Amino acid sequence: GPEYLQAVAARAAFDINAMEEKFAMTDAVRLFTEREELVVDLLMDQARLPGVGNIIKCEGLFAAGIHPLSRCCELSEAQWVRLL
Repeated sequence: GPEYLQAVAARAAFDINAMEEKFAMTDAVRLFTEREELVVDLLMDQARLPGVGNIIKCEGLFAAGIHPLSRCCELSEAQWVRLL
């Protein structure tokens, strides 16, 4: 129904498959740096980062040099930008 379509539209700005200029990097970094949860858990949450699968998660964390068991709030803005 309409609620589903609204939810999909709201998540579109955080879809990692979106074109770079459409990804809401500033909003994502601001929201994610406030979280206490593990980075690995946030990355796999399709409600917040649609499109991330296990391979993308692993490759992204490795390329950014971020340990998967780090807490979201422990990452700097620069680390989030590298990861996302």
